[in-house]
Amino acid sequence: MRIQIVEDGVSLKSAQREFVERRLLFAFNRFDERIRQIMVSFSDVNGPRGGPGLQCRLNVSVAGCNDLLVTSEGETLEAVAAECAARGSRNLARRLVRRRAGRRDGSAAATSVRGR
Repeated sequence: MRIQIVEDGVSLKSAQREFVERRLLFAFNRFDERIRQIMVSFSDVNGPRGGPGLQCRLNVSVAGCNDLLVTSEGETLEAVAAECAARGSRNLARRLVRRRAGRRDGSAAATSVRGR
């Protein structure tokens, strides 16, 4: 699993970069074999005006599925990164469960129709 961090108008300190990587690894470690790449970008929504407006966009490339996109806004980089990682992990788990259930239901329906 590759993790790419993009800074758009925001400078990350090395400790913040390590925090983001650790948080993403913790959240997505159980999906390691299915994830090709995680790209996380941070941007300052307020621009040069200043103020507490950070946005985190998380794009997870998953083998066999559409990419997962999660966005979060908040005041601190750590808070938006943690929220995106947690929401992304929950959404990916839900998507994979639905996909697995759909395969089982589809194959069972095909068998029962053929059996009639």
